[in-house]
Amino acid sequence: YNFVMFDYDLGRNFIILDIGANNTDLILVDEERFWIRNIPIVGNDITKTIQQKFDISFSEAEQKKTGVSEGPEAGKIFNVIQNVLKDLTSEIHRSIGYYKSLSPLGTAIDFNKIILAGNASKTVYFEEFLSQRLQLEPLKITRLNKIEPAASVKDACLPDGRPLLQTHLASFGVALGLALQGLELTPNRVNLVAEKVIRQREISKKKPWVAALAVVLALILAALHFSGKKELKILEEINNEAQAVLKNAKQVEINWDEERKIDELRNRLKEISGFESDRDVWIRLLNVLNNMEILRNNAPALAKGYVENNNPDDLAAVQKFEQNKIWILKLNADKGILAGINKQVLTLTIICAMVCQVKDNVPNLLVSQEFIKQKLVKPLVEEFKCEEHAPEPVGGMDPVPGLLTPEEEKSISGLPENKPKYYRFKVTLEIPLSQ
Repeated sequence: YNFVMFDYDLGRNFIILDIGANNTDLILVDEERFWIRNIPIVGNDITKTIQQKFDISFSEAEQKKTGVSEGPEAGKIFNVIQNVLKDLTSEIHRSIGYYKSLSPLGTAIDFNKIILAGNASKTVYFEEFLSQRLQLEPLKITRLNKIEPAASVKDACLPDGRPLLQTHLASFGVALGLALQGLELTPNRVNLVAEKVIRQREISKKKPWVAALAVVLALILAALHFSGKKELKILEEINNEAQAVLKNAKQVEINWDEERKIDELRNRLKEISGFESDRDVWIRLLNVLNNMEILRNNAPALAKGYVENNNPDDLAAVQKFEQNKIWILKLNADKGILAGINKQVLTLTIICAMVCQVKDNVPNLLVSQEFIKQKLVKPLVEEFKCEEHAPEPVGGMDPVPGLLTPEEEKSISGLPENKPKYYRFKVTLEIPLSQ
């Protein structure tokens, strides 16, 4: 995977099949992800099939597998190994289907190329068979694009004169990928070495330093042994100086702890000193809300003390009362610093609701929004001399059926069917606090 991702530019979705003598790896590359599976059909399975069919040695069967490229003999060999190749493609198909079933995109993932690696990929008609059965464009690893091998590797040849690198490049993928990972040039740096082995390696790296330290300690002890009283006196003086430094350091630590405690007290006093201004804000806020006509409307006077469904006067009185009232559903406040001017503010958030104001017999958001602005926002802005923000609709452009949430309404029986409709708004104020 690391070798192909570094040396080849193959797009976002493709498959790598590395089939060697004793191991076959299937890698599905899906954009930034990859999935690996070991397939139980390997190159030696193909070789053994040829060996048994033609009653020849294993080495002769290996030669026939990769040494014949065309002609009648190639057709005979292909007919012999065709069932093994069918089993291989069935495993690949099954693996692709399983991966797609795990992915959120499912069948939308489109693998369009398959990269063939490993010496067994040189098997007669192997490339053509896989391409036809899998409906994928086959690509063989035949050259290096970004990796520049040393001259000694380029010029190396086999005994029969064939270039070593070109002949075996298809089976060098793992070695090249590990080399690139060692140079930290790859996207995947997973290390499967056991922790015990890693620790042993780290200890081995430190052994020279431990040995050197032991030698230094031995030399110091020898020097102390042979230097006599003069050196001992020097060491005692050094020790006395060290003790003095240590004592001074402890005093510095004590002073630092005292200073830190003073800072904590200072911060707490600062918070307490700001309490008066915060309390004043809340008192002023509640006074403004309490004085608003829209919040303190008296309940309508009803003849019998309760609403009669069949009494038009009662229903009209209730409707008039509700249409000129604002419900405060939620009140929140957070202290913070106003960006740009570095000033402490109390950010006040009010969630409120009102019966829809109607224009041309249709609930009108803008008219309702203006009502909230004039009756609720402006008095607060005038009181606290803060910036005015327009009320924000909560829940979209359409009115909601009531003050209760849908979940709350489901839990209550006996609610009237023809309820008024409401708009909800969020009002935000940034009230400056005295420092």
